[in-house]
Amino acid sequence: MLLITSLLFNFNSWKTLHEVSFNNYLIILLSAVLATAIGQTLYNYAISKIGPAETAIFTNFNTIFALVASSIILNETILVIQIIGCILILVGVLFGTGSIQEIVRNRRQIKKADN
Repeated sequence: MLLITSLLFNFNSWKTLHEVSFNNYLIILLSAVLATAIGQTLYNYAISKIGPAETAIFTNFNTIFALVASSIILNETILVIQIIGCILILVGVLFGTGSIQEIVRNRRQIKKADN
């Protein structure tokens, strides 16, 4: 759909469409198919193991994975503000999954056991 839309709204792109090498088209196609196939398979597996509500929280990691991949594959620089954003995402996921509450609860139980 993106290809069709871009060709409809940017008529100059028709002229350059044939200039792109077959390898580039193949890379785009394979990355889209592989990313979709692997991503959806893992997502469906996660739903079967931990349920849809908990799995939905982890979709926030997409941003972190995209940032790391762009740094590795495209040699893009990761900025401090992006690192701060990743930390906020991680903290949000920890709160959303109840992990922080469980850690606090476990520490309280350990303190009670020590007393």
